[in-house]
Amino acid sequence: MPDSDALPPVEEKPVLDNLGKISKMTLAVSETGQVYIFHEKPFPEPINWVEFDPEIAQMHLVSQNGRLQDLGIKVEPELNEQIKSCQKIYVVRIENGKEQEIFEMPLLIRQY
Repeated sequence: MPDSDALPPVEEKPVLDNLGKISKMTLAVSETGQVYIFHEKPFPEPINWVEFDPEIAQMHLVSQNGRLQDLGIKVEPELNEQIKSCQKIYVVRIENGKEQEIFEMPLLIRQY
């Protein structure tokens, strides 16, 4: 469960620390082209969507409050095209080797 009460107001901190500092993060693409983010700890706030920036090979979460948070992992170049063709992503929290939560989220691709 998110713990947004511990966070300062969005105006004071619109960008949260890199998620890789608080949880192990893994990005995977299945044989059928579905994209997954696996993580071990709850996110600080509920997430509305995920953004992928192919120019810098990074993914960011966007919370319900509008905050950005970097996943903290670089997207491997060979995954770029597969990810760019997706419109949704599955975010899965794993605890003690077992799936605790899974959410289907919109995946937005940043274009310049």
